[in-house]
Formats: sequence, structure tokens, C-alpha cells
Amino acid sequence: MMNAAIQVQNARALDSVVLLTEQLEKALGKRAVIDQAIGILISRTGCSDAEGYDTLRSIGRTEHKKTALVARAMVAETRNTARSRHRHTWIG
Repeated sequence: MMNAAIQVQNARALDSVVLLTEQLEKALGKRAVIDQAIGILISRTGCSDAEGYDTLRSIGRTEHKKTALVARAMVAETRNTARSRHRHTWIG
């Protein structure tokens, strides 16, 4: 009986660790895109990293979106603009 209880406890502990790992990976992914968007804002405006983060948060509040979603959209838009510019350079 004691062995079964230990196995159940170990299984629960493992599930907790797996869940925590997934949450941390997700958070790191969000942080990476937020950092990229802050870099875009710094390059566009010359703001500090703190001001860039505040700008992303402000946009998120205004648009009722999470900061990571705002950042992801900004990075995607910047990437698409850069690709478009690059294509036109090679065509023309």
C-alpha cells in the first residue's frame, strides 16, 4: 500500500514539473517576442528599453490586447515590411 501511495505522489510531482516547464517555455517565448518588439521601438524612436516596454503595454491597454500579442503583431509587421522592401530591391 505504501509503495502505491509513493508512486501516486511521484506521478503528481512529475505532472507538476511538466506543467511548470510548459508554462516557463511559454513565458520565455513571450518574453523573446516582447524583447524583439522593444528593439524595434528603440530603433524607430530612440527610446529606452523601459520606455519601449511601457509603449507596448500602453498599446495593449488601448487595444484591449495582451502585451505579447501586441509585440507579436509588431514583429510580424516589421518583418513583412522588411521582406517587401528587400523583394523590391532585387526586382527593380
